[in-house]
Amino acid sequence: SKSATCPLNVIKKTKQSYTVEHEHLDASGQLHAFSVHGHPVLDENGNLIQMIEYSIDISEQKRNILALKESEQKFKSLIEQSPVGILIMQNGKIIFANKVLAKTLGFRKVSDLLGEKIIDFVHPDFKEPAKARMKLLKTKDRVVDSVEEKFIRKNGEVIDVLVLGQTIEFEGEKAIQGYIYDITENKKLSEENLTLKLGIECVNETAVVVTNTSGEITYANPGFTNIYGYTEEEVLGKKISLIKSYIMGKAFYDIFESKIKEHKSYNGELFNKTKNGTIITVDVSLTPIFSPENKFMGYIEIHKDVTERNKKEAELLKAKEAAEQADKVKSEFLAQMSHEIRTPINAIVSFSGLLKDELQDMVSEDMKTSFSLIDRAGQRIIRTVDLLLNLSEIHTGSYQCILKQINLYEDILAPAIVNYKYHAEAKNLDMVVNIETEDTIVTADTYSLEQI
Repeated sequence: SKSATCPLNVIKKTKQSYTVEHEHLDASGQLHAFSVHGHPVLDENGNLIQMIEYSIDISEQKRNILALKESEQKFKSLIEQSPVGILIMQNGKIIFANKVLAKTLGFRKVSDLLGEKIIDFVHPDFKEPAKARMKLLKTKDRVVDSVEEKFIRKNGEVIDVLVLGQTIEFEGEKAIQGYIYDITENKKLSEENLTLKLGIECVNETAVVVTNTSGEITYANPGFTNIYGYTEEEVLGKKISLIKSYIMGKAFYDIFESKIKEHKSYNGELFNKTKNGTIITVDVSLTPIFSPENKFMGYIEIHKDVTERNKKEAELLKAKEAAEQADKVKSEFLAQMSHEIRTPINAIVSFSGLLKDELQDMVSEDMKTSFSLIDRAGQRIIRTVDLLLNLSEIHTGSYQCILKQINLYEDILAPAIVNYKYHAEAKNLDMVVNIETEDTIVTADTYSLEQI
């Protein structure tokens, strides 16, 4: 694009490596995004003598990242539209809440609720059991069974709520996700109506299934139809095994069924089957439902189709591996180039030295100077190759810094004086070195120090 910064222009001004994203049209008119990398090559005086630029097509990565962001935004929108109060806690404090939770607890704005401790809203009669459940979530990744509690709203009003908590990872750190549903008005509903109401808690885009103690479906929301293709009428009274693909192996299903029989929770990915026979990957959360008398009533299952998400993650991984392979090819090319250039240059420098030794007493001073120029030019070419290789190693993070004790004068300055003495004399300049200290020993990487 015309407005994009050219890395080479930046390098000319700064002599520093520079990376920027460009967008270009190909021959068919399709827009592509590129990550453009520019690197300078400096001579021993720090003068810019060459610039290297290469581009990596990141169009697919950009599209995948955009798709993931759109998916996350959609999920966030669904959370906000949920009829259930949803919160995320870290260190006992609320760091995320939806509008329903704020309204349930008597707050006008969600921001007023952030930073509060959810335990402060629990009725005194229920605080100790609530603390025990939160402690259990902090010490072990799991889902705590849904329980009925009493909460106290901001204005002092006591309400009945159904609470469900589980351990999650939020922004790279362990957190607790909670679901709080106000059942004050539904307290007198029958067990069947309460079970049905629990199914309505979740968002329509996610499949919600409620089963009884025999594993028969008693409720399926529209999201179930969207994911699996069955209408509620087609599955009511049918076993939940209707959607199982049975491709995960007998051993897995034996363990899975044993958890169900023991009324335990389950969270993980399953390969399930839709009405038309398509196998999909589903993120499943199974939570047992218990009555206030702790009687097992069945399960509430939340299913989310993650087939496309997993596909995009695989594509991102593939793109990452391709980029790493490209870096490897580049390094191999530079190494090969080093070999091909070093071999003839070393031969030239060696034969020049032999000729110089053989003809030392037979040639003029100008000819002797020419031999020195040949030697210095060869060394300079080899040095340029070394710079290219080291730039590549620094870029890929593979450069190895070797620290050791160095005599700053004898190992660094003295050789530099010899190398630059001829240039100084050619310009009628005197090179003078004043050493004002006897302590010239330092610990450093020899090659890096020589570049300074």
